[in-house]
Amino acid sequence: MKRILIILVLSILLVGCDSSESSQSVPSGYIQDQSFALGTVVSIKIYDSQDTSILPPIFAYIDELESVFSRTMAGSDMYNINEEGQKASPQPVKVSEETIELLTKALEFSTLSEGRFEPTIAPLVALWDIGGAFPYLPNDAEIQELLPYVDHKSVVVNTEDRTVQIPQGMALDLGAIAKGYIGDKVVEKLKAAGVSQALINLGGNVITMGAKPGDKPFLIGIQNPLAARNIPLGTIKLQDTSIVSSGTYERFMEVDGVVYHHILDPETGFPVDNEILQVTILSDKSVDGDGYSTSLFSMGLDEGLALANTTEGIEAAFVTKDLSLYATPGFLEIFTLEDSSFTIVE
Repeated sequence: MKRILIILVLSILLVGCDSSESSQSVPSGYIQDQSFALGTVVSIKIYDSQDTSILPPIFAYIDELESVFSRTMAGSDMYNINEEGQKASPQPVKVSEETIELLTKALEFSTLSEGRFEPTIAPLVALWDIGGAFPYLPNDAEIQELLPYVDHKSVVVNTEDRTVQIPQGMALDLGAIAKGYIGDKVVEKLKAAGVSQALINLGGNVITMGAKPGDKPFLIGIQNPLAARNIPLGTIKLQDTSIVSSGTYERFMEVDGVVYHHILDPETGFPVDNEILQVTILSDKSVDGDGYSTSLFSMGLDEGLALANTTEGIEAAFVTKDLSLYATPGFLEIFTLEDSSFTIVE
């Protein structure tokens, strides 16, 4: 699943820990727990309850959803769909309601972005394996062989029968949007448990529920795309908001001095090559943050910013290779630039 580097800042700076530990009460008055899931360290902090029994079922639920959406986990919905897609005559595959919801959302972003967001890009993702165990620089012939299988319009979703069918040779990867969906489901679970003030970090998809005690907004630091991890570009004040970033620094490999990042262009099969280093999205739903961050990154600055400025319910910021920051007005109202190397263009 997509890994995004966002720094959490509370009073000074808050960074993720290494391994899972039991829920515990801490001097600042919140309870917290963390675990390794979704390929990263996941942490949850609750500010308006001391009931430590809330958190273990939440982490179990995260593991459960990961086992449904993972492309590589045997027996998952994605795995079963993709295995069927390797047969001569693929048949519809019965899937969970969650998979239907998530795939439907992904296909909506495919339509919105005119194919820039593409859940059928899995064969190319597997070929490159950027950030995986065996990263590989494919040649043009290898990429051209797979491009015909990148086509979201060929995916058949039957909501009534709860099945998904893909053509032979195609494969799905919902990693670009699954983490946001899971984050939104975590919010639902926490609300059902009576929680209204919490900070959720799914390895980059950061969601603020309510505000901190004293009705103070959370202060979130956004990763500087040209600096080491945990060095902020700036900070932003949030409550009841999801923040998600997509950038060239997240996962990449370097071959003969050339850097190849993990955001692939569905039209060329190569990493997206434009002026953007990073896109950050603020939204009510984290799944929308995932969808828009990838879509707007792939669209490029002019088209992406135009869409962001005309889309209700999201705010966006674009960091470009010339060290400029372009953002929607609502984003700039609550953002403070920390690195003077960058210039805000209004």
